[in-house]
Amino acid sequence: MFVKVSAGILQSGEGSPPVRALLAANIKAGRRNLGFSQEKLAELTGLSTQTISDIEGCRTWVSDKTLFRLSEILNVAVFQLLTPVDDDEKIRNFFSQSRYANCART
Repeated sequence: MFVKVSAGILQSGEGSPPVRALLAANIKAGRRNLGFSQEKLAELTGLSTQTISDIEGCRTWVSDKTLFRLSEILNVAVFQLLTPVDDDEKIRNFFSQSRYANCART
């Protein structure tokens, strides 16, 4: 996979969704797979619920610090947050090992 800038939009490869959209979709999928609300993910990251909503809604970008924190909480490498995941089974496997998985119930 490669990243290019086209008309001011970061994109990953020809015909692929923009990087921000991949990141948003993967964060949302990971959060839901772990049973986290946006409020819980906000609590774990130190961000506001509105910021989590804006990230998942492609309305804002994330800092490198936030990106690394999200990858830690979701227990995936940063590059995996920017990688397309094409089916529900892969999504479940992708995020199933987070050490924060038990936080969803607290």
